[in-house]
Amino acid sequence: MHMRKRSFICWVAFASCFIVRHGVAAPVSSQPSRAELLAKEQVPEAVKLPAPKAPVPLPDDWDRADAPISIHFAQALPGELIVRRVSQNDGRLYLQILSSKGPIQGHAEIKQGDKSIARATCDDSLWLSLIPRIGKITFQIFSGDAKDPVQVTSPTTLVEIRGSQIFVNGEHFLIKGATGSGLSAGDAIAVHRLGINLLRGQKALEDCERDGFMSITSLNFGSIASLDAMKAPDSEFEQTITKCLEWLKQNDSAAIASPNTLIVQLGNERSSGGAPPGPESDSLQRRHAAQLIARARNQIKPLAPMLPVGYANQDLTFLTPDCMDVYMHNSFLAKDRYNYPWEDFMKWQGCLPTDGNDHVRPFVNSEFGANRYLPQAYHGGPNNPFLERIHAWNFPNRWAEFMEHGTAGGSIYCLYDLDLPRDQGCSTFGLFTFDRKPKLACWDVSHMWRDFDLAVEGDNLVLTHKRDYWARNIRLTLSPENGKVVTREIDDIGPKTDRRIALKSLFAGDAPKSLRWSIDFTTHSGLPNAAIGAWPTSLEEADFLKSLQGRDTYPLLSELFDTEVLTADGKPAPRTLAEMTNADGIIPVAMRKRNGVTYLLLITRENADKHGPIRHGINLDVAFKGKVTKVDDTTRADLPDTVEATSIQDGLRLTNLDAARIPGAIGQRCQTPFKMPVYKISP
Repeated sequence: MHMRKRSFICWVAFASCFIVRHGVAAPVSSQPSRAELLAKEQVPEAVKLPAPKAPVPLPDDWDRADAPISIHFAQALPGELIVRRVSQNDGRLYLQILSSKGPIQGHAEIKQGDKSIARATCDDSLWLSLIPRIGKITFQIFSGDAKDPVQVTSPTTLVEIRGSQIFVNGEHFLIKGATGSGLSAGDAIAVHRLGINLLRGQKALEDCERDGFMSITSLNFGSIASLDAMKAPDSEFEQTITKCLEWLKQNDSAAIASPNTLIVQLGNERSSGGAPPGPESDSLQRRHAAQLIARARNQIKPLAPMLPVGYANQDLTFLTPDCMDVYMHNSFLAKDRYNYPWEDFMKWQGCLPTDGNDHVRPFVNSEFGANRYLPQAYHGGPNNPFLERIHAWNFPNRWAEFMEHGTAGGSIYCLYDLDLPRDQGCSTFGLFTFDRKPKLACWDVSHMWRDFDLAVEGDNLVLTHKRDYWARNIRLTLSPENGKVVTREIDDIGPKTDRRIALKSLFAGDAPKSLRWSIDFTTHSGLPNAAIGAWPTSLEEADFLKSLQGRDTYPLLSELFDTEVLTADGKPAPRTLAEMTNADGIIPVAMRKRNGVTYLLLITRENADKHGPIRHGINLDVAFKGKVTKVDDTTRADLPDTVEATSIQDGLRLTNLDAARIPGAIGQRCQTPFKMPVYKISP
């Protein structure tokens, strides 16, 4: 009896050391704090950044081409001049002009054209401030007895971190991005019309500057910072850091000099793991990754103090050091991937306060749409229309999650399908095919991201601006189906504002019954943007379907376009496949057309190479009635397979169905081609 009682007490004591929250067990007494885990990373202290001293404000019209800004230093300058951008989170950009070989001393006069603006006394450097714009400023610098001036150029874009959000030129910036580069002029127009305002990638900066996108500029240290290097002993890893910092020195100039850089990404996915933050965060690999990005931060921030820096990872366990201005995660899926709650994770990563005193930084979804929602069933496989529909359905769901949890937005992976020989299970992540044809997701992304909607209400045309930043330099183009094209310049529209325009002021005679529209405008003091559509919605849908006609699977894509994604019991689908998974581990996805025809696709997250691509013998009750046939997964043609269906009170009982094994992890996808089982229920 004594031994039994003691065992019971020990069991209670053990159990009381743990709590279970959202399905994740976490030790209470033994769980180290976030601060303790960060201390174990042993990152260097963040270098101190400059603060403006008595800045000279430049005139608001500093960018007048006929009146350039010149600076006249009384004394000779000791070396080459450098301009650093600094933010004080007050909406103004501060420029520090300093010399590479010593302090600047003496008096300086600042002029705009022939007009003197101010005189200043230099103590180490000269500080200026200005109202920022996306662009550059060039100073004519005169010094001492030198006869000829030298020119110094600096970007004039201001990026600010204000709590959990990012601001550009004094206005909130919502990241609506995609990974991609190599855009043609036509590509850039199509991408802008989706509402995309940012491109991510090491090779994307040139596209951003040419075509008017902001940039998450990836500086990933080439091949030096390999996963193996992260696991090496400290003495070896110190050599890796030295090489990485030298690589950064050779490759950071374009990001620093660009007016389109929003975030400098220092490294990508140098560790991996799915355990919650805790004891496993203290590993050699993660500690080295933290030390690398902290050292890289200390090298680049003194050169560009204003530019936010971040590190992109998909390791749930890794804690990004506080010296990173933003937290960046590739495909954070609270339910479909990690089963870890948003709020807890954001607190661990310094994006929500934990004790009321924490520094809060933005959470940037640096890749989303990847890893769990793919239009590709097996390695090397083509775009499958049914999975492409699920892929498209994913985006508004993920975006709604991001907005509900106060993130700074995100970047889709990716703009274009990859060249298939490079396949790693993610070739068909794109919004467009490899040859630049639109996919179903283009419809969903454009409607969740375009800044404007347009409708006709009575005698008025109503423009609805959906964002919390200004739209300026607005050019509205209306193309009636049967009538003359009308173009109008529209006054600036403020945040979340409707603009009503009388139809009779636009069209002589009767107002058109239908029209196509496009709006070209700028945001954030110089960033071009666009939105297109048609009214009524039926015309816009017809135009989108026409854009798909070049796809080889167009007949089935057009069939699936208007489907609503439902559960097996006929209810609107929840946001994640995890929530749709039944007790047998099957994910039944129903796609119902407006005419009642329903397509049923069954997925299971088992390893296809281990168990085979198809799981057989599945029984399922569905809330749909009609004739059931099995159809081809790319042509929708009826197949000869017999489907056993029995009527029940609220629908059908289907027996001996098949499900496609499509693992969540892309590395576990089937290595050989197979046809996915798809069932059609015709009322």
